[in-house]
Amino acid sequence: MCGQEHIPAAIKADSLATPVRVDDASIPASIPSPSVDVPTMNAARSAAGTPARRTDSGAQPGPQPSPARRLLTTLVGWYRLAVLCSRVQGRHRVVGQEPDAGRPVRIAEYELTTALVTARAAVGRPQATFGEVRVLVRCHGVPVGQLQIPDSGDANDVEVPLLVKKQGLDQHDCSHTWPFAVSERRSPASVVIPTRDRSASLGRLITSLREVAAADIEFLIVDNAPATSATRDLVEAVSRTDGRFRYLCEPRRGAARARNTGLAAAEGRAIAFLDDDTQVDQHWLPAILSGFEAADNVGCVTGLVLPDELTTSAQIWFEQYGGFGKGFERRVYDRWTRASALYPYAAGAFGSGNNVAFDADTVRELGGFNELLGPGTPTHAGEDLELFTRTIRSGHRIVYEPSAIVYHTHRQQYGELLDQLRNYGTGLSAMLLAQATASPRELLEIMRRVPAGLLFLLLPRSSKNVSRGPRFPAELVLTEVLGIASGPFAYARARRTELGRGDRNRPGEAEDHAR
Repeated sequence: MCGQEHIPAAIKADSLATPVRVDDASIPASIPSPSVDVPTMNAARSAAGTPARRTDSGAQPGPQPSPARRLLTTLVGWYRLAVLCSRVQGRHRVVGQEPDAGRPVRIAEYELTTALVTARAAVGRPQATFGEVRVLVRCHGVPVGQLQIPDSGDANDVEVPLLVKKQGLDQHDCSHTWPFAVSERRSPASVVIPTRDRSASLGRLITSLREVAAADIEFLIVDNAPATSATRDLVEAVSRTDGRFRYLCEPRRGAARARNTGLAAAEGRAIAFLDDDTQVDQHWLPAILSGFEAADNVGCVTGLVLPDELTTSAQIWFEQYGGFGKGFERRVYDRWTRASALYPYAAGAFGSGNNVAFDADTVRELGGFNELLGPGTPTHAGEDLELFTRTIRSGHRIVYEPSAIVYHTHRQQYGELLDQLRNYGTGLSAMLLAQATASPRELLEIMRRVPAGLLFLLLPRSSKNVSRGPRFPAELVLTEVLGIASGPFAYARARRTELGRGDRNRPGEAEDHAR
């Protein structure tokens, strides 16, 4: 639907080394399973009429497999298990009734300066009967905390202010006002939205973006390998009345490629990236641009991502799994920060790629997003986390600005959640492999953090797991672990596919349908 394929000339990924290939074609057929003992093998030989192998003390021991062969056998078994389980979970998503997380949760906000409680309309189940209400407390639009209490309907207007006062959230300093002061060197700005055949959710995002009052901003909608013209028709219809919206098409599948296409075409001094299943808060743009003024040498600013609705069990489970939110305090990260034992490779601590802005010069110097990672490739995810880590290791700072709020519509079905968590696990280990192959030093730094990473992933009381309820499905944890196990092999397949493409894709210009 797009036209001639191309690779943005400004974005290169050729510096990545090729990992060792381990696939079915390279598995020696003669490698025995390490779990088969000698008596079992002798019994099998007897049944087949073959002389049994001597096991007495006078027998000469056979040649022992080399460490390299044992490692190969282990990797092959690991790979086959991960692929088998991934296929089973992908094809048979839910057997029987899916786990129940309880009654839906209403999403609401409370503004201290007006004492008003406003609820967000649920997209999936607008007529749901809610059991709890989650209230974001704000002061002049700035988030200061959150409450989760039993939902009492109309009585929330009375109970929420009382609880806010009881918990001391009303003591926040409300001296600031909107809009934040934004330096002129961040203007004009660009916003890039990669999308693929999701015109309904994209339409909701565009509606929220049209409320952004700034005139010196462009919105670049990058249609990634579309199957229909629905996205193009939507953007062209919007651009007739709002010239800030522009349509681009990237024919090669991959969210990272779409992001890089937008990056190459963007004219702003700051370039923000959103996903098509999000909606922005009315103060989002000035808030995320203000993060660049929080410190010197800021290359990247991330914002707060909140759930747009919590009406299904899958959406509630995702929030218990950690969600996207990173708290309500501004934080500044650099290469000397020691946030945890996993830093800076626990890149999710920085924020999320569905609400992020980069300094244009910085992100172009870093080479943009790694096109071997992310949705649309065998690795499924990780392109945003990998760029966060590269930003830190290059000497730039990342600022987390919670006032820059985006609302995300979580997956509504349990099977979709299983796919999502498996993909996140695959992308995480693929991202780490991409960095480990960059240099021996990177490999040593990552290997040194493996024990802490396993504890963070599996310990019930780790910060990742502490918010889970008693009914949280263990299957979700297993799914992510299996994804992590398959990530290195997914990265190898992505690399092999890229090398096999060779020079068939020539650099060119994105198809641009500005109106």
